[in-house]
This record gives sequence, C-alpha cells and structure tokens, in this order.
Amino acid sequence: MWYTIISVLVIFTLVFAGFVNYSAAKQNNNTCINQFKITKTFSKDEIKNKLLKLSKTPKPQNLSMGAMCYKVAMPPLRAEYICPACGNKTLYSDDYFNVDIVNHIAEFRSLVKGITELDIKLDESQFCKKCSPKVSSPELCLIINYDNKTKVHKVCDVSEDDIKILSEFLDGKNVHSTSNDAQKPLKDYLNRLQKLLGVPLAEINNKKDY
Repeated sequence: MWYTIISVLVIFTLVFAGFVNYSAAKQNNNTCINQFKITKTFSKDEIKNKLLKLSKTPKPQNLSMGAMCYKVAMPPLRAEYICPACGNKTLYSDDYFNVDIVNHIAEFRSLVKGITELDIKLDESQFCKKCSPKVSSPELCLIINYDNKTKVHKVCDVSEDDIKILSEFLDGKNVHSTSNDAQKPLKDYLNRLQKLLGVPLAEINNKKDY
C-alpha cells in the first residue's frame, strides 16, 4: 500500500514540475519575442532638425584645455589586415598612416557599432587587396541607410575623430572631446557633420570649421 501511495506522489510531483517548467518556458519565450524590436533610427529630416538646433546653440564656455604635452608612441612598421568579408590577408608596411589604421581597426569597428541612432556601418573594403585590387590609397568609409534603406549615403576618408564627433552629435552633446582630453565646441564641426551625415544646410555651409 505504501508503495502505491509513494508511486502516486512521485507521479504527481513529476506532472506538477513539468507543468511549472512548461509555464515558465512559455513565459520566457514570450519575453524573448517581446525583446526583438526594430530600433528606430533618425530620418534625414530629424538629422536636419538636430543640425539646425546645434547651429543655433551658443558655444559652451570654460572648456578643458586637455593635456599640454604627451609622448606619442611610434606605430610598428607593418600590420596585417584580415578582411572580415572574404578572409583575405593584406600586409601593410612602410606606410605609417595605413599601418596605424589597420592596427586600430578594432577601435573603429567598436565606435561605429556603438552608434545606435543610425543604420550605419563601416566599409573597410578598400583595405583588402582582394576586394579592392585597384585601390592604391585605401580609405575607411561610412555607409548610412536612411528611410528604410531607400536613401543610402556613403562618405570616405573617415577618421577616428569623425566617428567620435558623429557619436557625440547623435547623443545630443554640444562638446567634442579630443584625443588629448581637450574639449571643443561641437558647433565648430558643423560642416564636417553635414558631410558625414549627407545632410547639407545651406544657411551654415559658408561657416568655417575650427
């Protein structure tokens, strides 16, 4: 008799545990599904409004001068670029500019990945000899897809500083932090921001960047 009672209790426990696990799994699946949302990105009109707002915003005062002097380490004489698209390896040597870019390519990727307000990607294809065999002076490019990818803007010769001012602008900041921790009004970079974003503003096109 005791064996019968124990067997019934074991079966009941297993059935109850299975029901609880099923309910929890169902709830977790619903939660996961709800997390898959399309991130809203700025349209060209919204970008234009943000640029206009920045152009009318007074420059901040009492900004930091940053480090006055610091030692710059010389980059190595060679670097190997591995193309994320085709996997081909391209060797760069005796060209400090290209070697420096290749050695810091992970930082470029990270900075661009951190920009969530735009559908933007980093185009490294010019640094791959297999993908771009005719390019002698490679440049990094940014590709921005506006309005459900019906309007694509591409800009090349992009620097790390360009990506930083772009990120700062999209975050709503009005100050740019330079590599030596100095601060400059982001308003001074309005012309460069227009080119990077592909959104020209006629009323500020003639103003000089500093």
